[in-house]
Amino acid sequence: MGAGPTGALGCGGLGGFVHAALNRLADRNEWATSIERLQYPPILEDLLIQRLLDTQNHFTNDVVPYACFPYPESNGYNSNSYTAG
Repeated sequence: MGAGPTGALGCGGLGGFVHAALNRLADRNEWATSIERLQYPPILEDLLIQRLLDTQNHFTNDVVPYACFPYPESNGYNSNSYTAG
């Protein structure tokens, strides 16, 4: 689950728009080297995962302009903006 630009990958080209998807081709697939266990009651795990998926499904793709380094006056957003909601 993640988001990134529809245009050129990285910050070297035009960014296009923010596009969110599951298992994107641009996602990293390396093993985590540092893991922090989240603190929640195990009985809520399925509910929390479903809420993340529902939130992902409510994101409207290809509407928000992508900016690698968005500034308040730039009217652009990046993948950190997607994560922050």
